[in-house]
Amino acid sequence: MVADFDDHCLPDDNASVQQPWWTIPTGDFVKLNVDGSFLIESRSMATRGVVRDSNGTWLSGFSIKDGQGTVLQAELNVILKGLSLAWEKGWTKVICESDSVEAIHLIQLISPPTSTLYRAVIQDIHNLLARS
Repeated sequence: MVADFDDHCLPDDNASVQQPWWTIPTGDFVKLNVDGSFLIESRSMATRGVVRDSNGTWLSGFSIKDGQGTVLQAELNVILKGLSLAWEKGWTKVICESDSVEAIHLIQLISPPTSTLYRAVIQDIHNLLARS
């Protein structure tokens, strides 16, 4: 699977807030937009995502209550769920957009941190990305 992670919806060094926008993926890529949410009081997580093609046409999506955990866990879980969905549907060229810089940073590390609550989900994402 080829995946490119994009965090362009986040503030950059030159602006206090950058407005989000959606652009179509190029060529034969699909775009996966994901977001995880977390309620502090109950520690409840939810995940949602949508996949669109290069015409902007909706291909698939999901919205799931995801148990209890942390905000970072929700963000990592939604990336894994979205990439898994793409793989199951046969989409191997994926642009994944997330608003979680921390989740993207952890995924882009060559090897996941060894002493973290998130190691297993990061390893699952790496295993999925290693498929051809």
